[in-house]
Formats: sequence, structure tokens, C-alpha cells
Amino acid sequence: MDCMKRRDFLKFSLAAGGALLLRMHGDLVMAQHRSRVALLSTEERKRGVQLSIKALGIDPVRNKDVLLKPNFNTADPTPGSTHNDTLVALVEELWKMGAKSVSLGERSYPPTREVMEEKGVIPLMEKLGVRIIDFDDLKEADWVKVKPKSSHWRDGFRIARPILEAESIVSTCCLKTHQYGGVFTMSLKLHVGVVPTQRNGYGYMRELH
Repeated sequence: MDCMKRRDFLKFSLAAGGALLLRMHGDLVMAQHRSRVALLSTEERKRGVQLSIKALGIDPVRNKDVLLKPNFNTADPTPGSTHNDTLVALVEELWKMGAKSVSLGERSYPPTREVMEEKGVIPLMEKLGVRIIDFDDLKEADWVKVKPKSSHWRDGFRIARPILEAESIVSTCCLKTHQYGGVFTMSLKLHVGVVPTQRNGYGYMRELH
């Protein structure tokens, strides 16, 4: 299949992901872990957020310090970045669910502060009582080096300390195409924003791609 439209890819992925049995090396094995997924069709972002969270039937944020990780790689319109209406709706729901605190943390491709200002995110978050953490402002000691076992990374990589120390993380990926490293990377690219760039003193982007 040389070319697949985004809508067709999503349909195919959802169908494949719904299977409980996986064929591996000729054997059938039962998936060891199952996660609840809420899939909602709506033209109202706020209502979509509310109903999706309700459908999940969980509350992983009550009495916790929550870090909200949006997709602000650039300030491009959705799906290039998280829509502001989605972001606001999520924050409102997090407070309703009993979050102890809500912070927004991100590292963008252009300077992060410039991206947030262009999107108009800063006043929106201040109004909602959300602390903004610009990962560009982190000190060197706050880029924590990790070396997972069996990793393909040559010498591990660094992760923003706020991500590692958050009691609960809410991620808002954009299901989109990607110029490098895959035609359709789904949510994979979102957490590129938790590792540093050359601007932060580390050059991971070439190895990452």
C-alpha cells in the first residue's frame, strides 16, 4: 500500500488495536494489560473533552500535583499544536476532578516562550490558576540523565525534571503526519518536548530522528 489517507489509517489502526489476541512467532498470546480507550465524535471540543473523560471512568489526578504536557512544537494551528479550547477544557476538568495543582510544561522547537505567546496560551493559563513551566528555562541540573536497560540510545538521554517528579501527567498529543522518522507518528512525537535540544545544551534531535 503506497499511500494511505489519514482517515483510513485511523480506521485501520483502531481495528487492529482492538484485537485481544496477538500472533507472535506463530503462537497466540493474550495481551497482558488492557487500557480503557474513549473514542468520541463531536464538533465541540469542550464537550468532547468532558465526555471523553467521563467515559474513561477514572480519576488519576485527585489530590495530586498534575503536569499538563501539550503539543506546542510550533504555534501552527491544530493539528500542528494543541488547540487552545481543548487545553482550557482539560484544565477546567482537572480542577473539577480534584487536582491539588496544575502546571503546564513544554519545550518547543522555536523558543518556547515565543510559541506560547503566539498561541495566546499564557493569559489563558494564568486566568485558570495554572503554573507555566518553560523547559527552556531549566538549569542544567534539571535535565536529568537516564539510561534505560536495553536502550538503543548510545549514551542515554536527559528528561526535564518536572516530568519525572510529577505525580500525574496528562498528555495532549496531536495525531498527525511527520516529515521525518515515519509517515504517521500518531502520539509518538509529543514527548520529544520533554528532552532538550541544542538550545538547551544537548544535541539529541539527530539521534532521536
